[in-house]
Amino acid sequence: MSEPRAVGFLHIPKTAGMSVRAALLEHYPAHQVGNIRYDERLFGPFTEWHTFAPSLRAETLLPSDPTPPTDGQRLQLGHISLPGLQRLVPGDRILTVLREPRARLLSHHLYWAVRPVEQNEAFGTYQVQRFAQRGLRAFLEADAAAHQHDNLQCRMLVHEPALIPADRPIPEARHAEVAALAIEAVTRLGLVSIVEDPAMWQQLSEFVGRPLQHVRTNVTEASDAPVAFAGPQLDPATVALVEARNGADLILYHHVARVRLGLDAAAVMAFANHQFVSQAERYGRVTAGVSTTTAPAAPVPAA
Repeated sequence: MSEPRAVGFLHIPKTAGMSVRAALLEHYPAHQVGNIRYDERLFGPFTEWHTFAPSLRAETLLPSDPTPPTDGQRLQLGHISLPGLQRLVPGDRILTVLREPRARLLSHHLYWAVRPVEQNEAFGTYQVQRFAQRGLRAFLEADAAAHQHDNLQCRMLVHEPALIPADRPIPEARHAEVAALAIEAVTRLGLVSIVEDPAMWQQLSEFVGRPLQHVRTNVTEASDAPVAFAGPQLDPATVALVEARNGADLILYHHVARVRLGLDAAAVMAFANHQFVSQAERYGRVTAGVSTTTAPAAPVPAA
């Protein structure tokens, strides 16, 4: 049997990436897997890289770092932005997976809020989880955490510092422009899928050239123990913030979902709203004393 295709997996946080990673690693021996797991994009304006644990710093590719050798490496994967990953593998061999943005953000907040202290020690002075532990609204209102909570899917795909500030949310007036650049970027990739597509695993298998098996790995909600926050997390004002922090990502997601699912704009909006409400209900079960929203989300501008 021939080897699986040489690919790069752009792992956007909370998009079933750990399951995809586990499935891919079943088909690539360790010596064929690159060791880069991060680049600078996921850390926003952070610059104190010298405080990282040496092993973590070795896995982090900064713009000033020389491109590491990739000879013999057939799989690159990690929380690496598109420009960073393209230093390691051609764009037409890159795959990524998107998720309904508001649902993804709720899951991402929980990831940081429940992350054990010992797991953060390797990140030195980068301690963004402190904002998440204060509750969802505090997390979304913290400009210092904008690189984590604001339109993260577009941020991982587009490098335009003039449009996408690292230290604050993208202005609403720029959402459509940023989304258009992200849509252009994904059209050049080898594969872009969405978590909610029943055909996702088949698409990944065909792209890699191996039958990938779904491996269930939920690192955020594996425990039934509630997370104690002070008061309801999804009150109307906070739901509005969730919407605001996903304006560009929603345009991108709706575009890809229309293509992947073969639905019209209205059907995709209804589908996305259902995904958001379902995740809000799960979020409410994990957080203590939380009232979840069941109201339809606000309309999203057409791409």
